[in-house]
Amino acid sequence: MASSPLLGPENSEDGRQSRLYRALPTLHRTEPNLFWVHSMAPRVFRDAAETGYVMPSRCSFFKRDLIYLFYGRPAYRFGYDGSMRAGQWAPCVIVFRPTIESFSVQSHPFDTGAFLSGRYEQWIPREYDVADFELPSSCGAPAQCIQAFYGSNRNYWVGDGRKAAAYRGGELERVVLADMISDRAGAHADNRRLAIEMALATKVPIDREHVLALVVPDTLKDAPYVLPYSFAKNIPVFSYRLYEGATVMEHQVHIEEAVRHVHELNGAI
Repeated sequence: MASSPLLGPENSEDGRQSRLYRALPTLHRTEPNLFWVHSMAPRVFRDAAETGYVMPSRCSFFKRDLIYLFYGRPAYRFGYDGSMRAGQWAPCVIVFRPTIESFSVQSHPFDTGAFLSGRYEQWIPREYDVADFELPSSCGAPAQCIQAFYGSNRNYWVGDGRKAAAYRGGELERVVLADMISDRAGAHADNRRLAIEMALATKVPIDREHVLALVVPDTLKDAPYVLPYSFAKNIPVFSYRLYEGATVMEHQVHIEEAVRHVHELNGAI
């Protein structure tokens, strides 16, 4: 599988859109947009909170400094052993407003790192290129994906994908993606295959214009680099319970529920 250039399909050099995007039905908007989320280890979050910026880091796949976000759900996985205790690994999540899309350089309906690592090959043959699935960075593409593959924001949130049987045979990218999304038995890949991804290539300010809320473990909610966001910058800070004896992965449901609460309070779910 070849890697994709960092150009959104609506801005590609030849002006063409990806095969997947061309196969998506016209959006009939009935639901609000979800918010974009970015997960960070506490040490990285502290640096960002103190400087006031989220900084890109090197992506080994695209050979460029990038910030990765997911649409709605905080599905990101850090590069650690899943058995590690939470402690200093308990994720902090920044919930971004839709204005963050102005920084986007590419978007896909799944985690590109997992795709390029071959984790999706039981559904998507290696002959497919990641560029075949690229989405526009605006124009409501995430909502189109949800409409086509999940049916509703709530279904997307819980990973309840639609079957591919109703799609035309020639829409190959749409069919293989629907097969992957709707497969509830696949154990080879985690729920990053069920989350829409966006990449940014520049630092992003943590301010009211771009950030809707912060979600941190309860041990950090009163940290000196967190409190100013609640009071001086008027950015709400939400917390989830940190269980010291539990692994990072065992906290995932608590993190997702906290982020879901932010969406519910803002009428997105």
